[in-house]
Amino acid sequence: MNFGKIAWISVLTAWVLATLYGALLATSAGNAESQDFGQLLTSFVKKISTTEN
Repeated sequence: MNFGKIAWISVLTAWVLATLYGALLATSAGNAESQDFGQLLTSFVKKISTTEN
């Protein structure tokens, strides 16, 4: 496994965990801040994935 693949898997895992955490915050608190955080994180991951490839 090369470094790029390991980095991509770790970023993807972190994104999944953060998305689940954001969904948990959204359901428990019902505020828009956690949803904004999820959108910010999604755009950040898309930015990383496009620069990686």
